[in-house]
Amino acid sequence: MCFVSAVYGVVVIPRSGRGGTRTALTLTTESEGGLDVGPDGSVYANLFEHSFPIVRFPLTGGHAERLVALPDVVRLADGVAAAALPDGRIVVVEQLRGHPRLMVIEARKAPRALIPTREDTAGPVTAVGPGDVAFLIGPEPRQTIALAEVAAGRITRRIPFDKGRIRSLAASPDGQTLYVAAGGTIWSLPASSTGSSDAPRKIRTGDSAAMDPSGRRLVVQVNDTPRMRLFDVPVNGGAEREIPLHGPFVLPDFALNPSSISADGRLLAPVASSDSWFYSPGVVDLATGTVTRIPIDHLGDYWVLLPAPGGQVMAGAFDDRSTLWRFQPEAAKK
Repeated sequence: MCFVSAVYGVVVIPRSGRGGTRTALTLTTESEGGLDVGPDGSVYANLFEHSFPIVRFPLTGGHAERLVALPDVVRLADGVAAAALPDGRIVVVEQLRGHPRLMVIEARKAPRALIPTREDTAGPVTAVGPGDVAFLIGPEPRQTIALAEVAAGRITRRIPFDKGRIRSLAASPDGQTLYVAAGGTIWSLPASSTGSSDAPRKIRTGDSAAMDPSGRRLVVQVNDTPRMRLFDVPVNGGAEREIPLHGPFVLPDFALNPSSISADGRLLAPVASSDSWFYSPGVVDLATGTVTRIPIDHLGDYWVLLPAPGGQVMAGAFDDRSTLWRFQPEAAKK
């Protein structure tokens, strides 16, 4: 029998269990379950090439400009952790030798690490005020929130948080308050907290939250059965409103991106439909709940959509390409 090892080598093991193993061939890309051997000893492999291009396009749709591609972005059940910075750059979590790290992405420039540290720097992540970001730091289960200065690339504060697994982070526009989704609840706490004081304040039940650019309300996601629901929640009290989602497209239960609400009150999010295997770029009118797809010319599996200056959208999509290969034994080639 054969299997693909961690270094993408095809290893042959005797069925009898006696004798050693040998490497039949090495692969430049990984094979995800598509591997077989023919009667003549030929190996058939379904090889995948993965990349995560960052593209930019108008909110109304049209041409998607490819800016940069990352080789190994962290993909979780909650989605892809990313945040928009006020200057138009974005922060994405990339995998490096098995460890997550925050990367700053800028158009037509090489990605760079946000923080020069050997510690895991992981999502969720959110911009905090004009120049800081908040994210998770340390090994699993990652119950410490870190704040860092983007320009200096240094950590300024660590906040222990023990209310359950942290699924999303958001911040008020002035950077004074953090909103943390953990353990099925949305909490608020001062961004200046040290964890030993300023106990988190419960806002409501919820699985993730996005901050409106006005700073006056949160859009809260609740993953009810059988459907996901959205609520418009004033941060300073007052009556909340459910946003009744409708249209031919469905929002996946990814955590809401903290900065995914545009200045004109629309939520950018991936959408699913019956006519596409991939998630498409979409938008939710938060006033009416209408969900529509943004028509663009780049096909990909969209997991991240963020507002960008000038009515643009910065988006990240997985480009997965599959090819079928046949590798013949050396003797068969003569």
